[in-house]
This record gives sequence, structure tokens and C-alpha cells, in this order.
Amino acid sequence: MKWLFIICKNQLFMKCLASCLVLLLTAHFSPAQKTVIVDSSTQGKKTILAGAEYKKGPIHRYLWGNDYRKEWTTPVTVPVLNLDSAFGGLKPLKMGGGRQTRSLHLLGGNGKRYMLRMVNKTYLGALPLIVQGTFIEKLANDQVATNHPYAALAVPKLSEAAGIYHTQPRYVFVPFHKQLGEYNSTFANSLCLLEERPDETQTDKENFGQPQDIVSTEKMLDAVLGK
Repeated sequence: MKWLFIICKNQLFMKCLASCLVLLLTAHFSPAQKTVIVDSSTQGKKTILAGAEYKKGPIHRYLWGNDYRKEWTTPVTVPVLNLDSAFGGLKPLKMGGGRQTRSLHLLGGNGKRYMLRMVNKTYLGALPLIVQGTFIEKLANDQVATNHPYAALAVPKLSEAAGIYHTQPRYVFVPFHKQLGEYNSTFANSLCLLEERPDETQTDKENFGQPQDIVSTEKMLDAVLGK
């Protein structure tokens, strides 16, 4: 049993060492987390790769998993978001998002609010400062491949079947646009998820039934808990 433990321990050590060597060797050659355009010949549409950086060789896949790398690197055709005409024109309001997803609040010409969420994520915000900018950051971001890039398409159907109110998210390619202003550096030329943002200022009855009001999760919990 003692020898078996030593062998297993050594195998784990060698696997970790090999992983570090692979990451160190590829660190300067990994493409940035950005949408790659494959074809622009169709007007109003783009054929893209959601995450070309997740395409890895057999050694990397053996060490860190196949995950959804195929889905991230399969060409998909999506419509181009026209900020001038979509929903009466979309005006950026402010940045949002947590430690992973970058999002942008938008106001439509129809008076409703919308959210743009980047499909590709980064785990940088969740990492301690001591490892930021190192191969550990690259390894953490590589694990975004464990998420399916197009999982949001299944949510409305599943919610509808379960009788749960839901939004209608759609995938769009966001081009460089003067309307984006300072947000071009983050969102321009990226694959994003666009959906209406339900809140207490609007009551969209098409997907949310006949509510008297729509409140945030925090306000709902406060009301239930009597705070």
C-alpha cells in the first residue's frame, strides 16, 4: 500500500508538472479572449468562433479536459446588432457584471431596458492579486471551456415547459459603433447575449404573465423575510 501511495503521488506530481510546463510554453502564444470572425459575406450577419482560444492539442485536453471546446470553436452564424434601429435604438447606460461576466445596461427607444452580456468570460476578478498575470490566470481562464457557450438557448424552452416566466435571450454580434463610445474597448467585435431586463419600472406581459410589479431578487427576499 505504501508503494502504491508513492506511485500515485508521483503520478499526480508529474501530471501537475507537465501541466505547468505546457502552460508556460504556450502562455505567450495563446490568443486573447475575443470573438474571431470567420465570414462576413452575408449582410447583417457574421460567422464567428465564440472562443478560438479554447482549441487545444491532445496533451492539453488530456490534462485539463475536452469540456465544450468543440462548441466554443465551431463556426456559428449570428445577426449583427444594429444599435441605431434595434428596439427603437439602443443607448448604453452603464457597465455591469460580476467577477466573470462583463455586461452593459442599455435603454431602448421603446422605453425598455436591455442587457448585453459577453458570452466569453474571464475569471480574473476571482483570482488573488498574487497570481494575476501568471500562468495560473491563463489556466483559470481556460476553464471557461467547461461552460457551454450556447446554453442560454435552452433556458426559455425549459422555463416555458415548467411554467416559469422568462426572458427571450438572443445571440448577437456587436460591431464597433460610435454609440458605444468608451464601451467599444470591451464589447466591440464580440459575441454577446442580448435580453430584455425585467425590473420594477416595466411590466412586459408577453413573457412575464400579468404581474402587478416586477422586483429584484433582493427586494423579493426582503419582502418574504419581513425586512
